[in-house]
Amino acid sequence: MENSINRLSIHSNETMNNGKDYLNEVDSYYRDSEETYDKYWSKQHIHYGIWLPGTENFEEALENTTLEIARRLNIQPGNLILDAGCGTGGSAHLIANRYSCKVYGITFAETHFLRAKASETDEVRFWRGDFNHTEFEDASFDGIYAIESVCHTPDKSDFIKEAKRLLKPEGRLILSDYFLNIPEHELKPKDVKLYRDWISRWSIQNLAVHKEFQSLLIENGFVNVINEDFSKEIYPTSRYMSSSKRGVPILYLLYKLGRIPRKMLDNHIGGYKQKQALDRGIWSYRIISAIKG
Repeated sequence: MENSINRLSIHSNETMNNGKDYLNEVDSYYRDSEETYDKYWSKQHIHYGIWLPGTENFEEALENTTLEIARRLNIQPGNLILDAGCGTGGSAHLIANRYSCKVYGITFAETHFLRAKASETDEVRFWRGDFNHTEFEDASFDGIYAIESVCHTPDKSDFIKEAKRLLKPEGRLILSDYFLNIPEHELKPKDVKLYRDWISRWSIQNLAVHKEFQSLLIENGFVNVINEDFSKEIYPTSRYMSSSKRGVPILYLLYKLGRIPRKMLDNHIGGYKQKQALDRGIWSYRIISAIKG
């Protein structure tokens, strides 16, 4: 397996030169938004926080999201887990420490990879690449999870097929992400406009309808598929994120003066668009679990 892992960086460079523009778009989005996440969010967890009963603060809510994922993975000591879209590595380290397992993380965002790579340990390692097309060997992992990363994949079946290939028999796949509640063509025109305005600002091309994603898992041989709605639990996070609207006028001026990149401004605008779309019932936050059949 080590040889295939060492080849991953070569495969990643080929991917960058093969015209996958969405990967470069995502890479630039996270690079230009890095300062925003560091200042207003977290350096360790770049995702929504789940507010469970007794949650005391925002950082705890962020960790809750990772731990809800981990609980569904049924991790045993010594297991090897893949973090698909690992960000800066906070979730990988949290899971490895709590469950005495090994976690490998992969991300295409260079700014995330460099920070994650600097935090490597014997139990947690990171690579830069496309998690939809890796060169890890078949049946390498006991579990795979993805936290708000599959949304960036234009064809969600790419992720599902690669996850199935990489999982051992009866391995578990868990992801938390944004999902449409109904197909885009069934949305009202004003809702389509809002939805598109939101996701485009976060370098997302489309969201899957959660029921269709669930069916796609089954079609690809996954069993025991469970689809859970956590929209209520992430709502305080969504509300907090929407406060970004207050800073948009100043950021717009800074952008016009050439002081900040466009994607930093877009990140903030998307911050309040997502809540408007959530309030309209356009999307929901889901944790979807499945087992390789």
